[in-house]
Amino acid sequence: MNYPFSIFVNTTDKFEDCWLPFFKLFSIYWPAYRGRIYLNTESKDFAYGDLDILSIKNAATTGNSASAWSQCLQAGISSVENEIILYMQEDYFLRAPVEHDVVMNFAIMMRNNEMDCIHLTDQHSAGPFEASVFDKLWLMGRKDFHKISCQAALWKKSVILQYIRKHENPWQFELYGTLRAQLMKHRFYTVSRDIYKENQREVIPYIFTGIIQGKWYGKVVGLFAKHDIRVDFYQRGFIGEKQRFAFLPRVRRKIKDFSRVSIFEILKMKYLNRRMSGL
Repeated sequence: MNYPFSIFVNTTDKFEDCWLPFFKLFSIYWPAYRGRIYLNTESKDFAYGDLDILSIKNAATTGNSASAWSQCLQAGISSVENEIILYMQEDYFLRAPVEHDVVMNFAIMMRNNEMDCIHLTDQHSAGPFEASVFDKLWLMGRKDFHKISCQAALWKKSVILQYIRKHENPWQFELYGTLRAQLMKHRFYTVSRDIYKENQREVIPYIFTGIIQGKWYGKVVGLFAKHDIRVDFYQRGFIGEKQRFAFLPRVRRKIKDFSRVSIFEILKMKYLNRRMSGL
């Protein structure tokens, strides 16, 4: 494909109510984008205006309309033709104009250099960071604990596929994927915090997760009203601030995130790395 990158919107048919708001806001705040958008549906089609949206319908590939999150992710990304992809999710609702030229330049830089991932927000990591020869970017340190994130990022398709494990849920993908990344030699970058900060200047300004624990996050209401987007909010209801920051759900999630399979793999990788370094 001639366009330097494709957009991959990870979703599920259960989040169909997000698609119209997502793409209406996309058409308003990113009109310069002319590439393909892959919508990782399970069985449904969706179209909006003149956007080049391809509904993946991954159930045909996985053989199961209720496949695990990572299995659907793997099937969806494998179907993308472009080597450079911009990962997003269906509830990342744009709220201001995207810096289109910056994203284009980053994608071209990835295509021409040894760069495997560029995180496009300041919401995924606090470092440590290292000096970078690339303008507007910082290199993420080898021990950075947030190398793998589901926030908006440019990825080389061949690289992200190396981190996906079919048994992992989204939080396990971030947690154990990062531990794997610390043992591998891929080069992860992030936007400079000296230039890009939430609510000041952002490459892709969006609400960081419009749905939490299956319920609407209150910040979407004003954004939707501003653009005459009508949604039946009562179908999902709203997440409360107490629920959003509740301690026990976070503890339960961490317990759920425990994966003997992933831990065994990481221990094996560490052992092999030690053997190789001792040769």
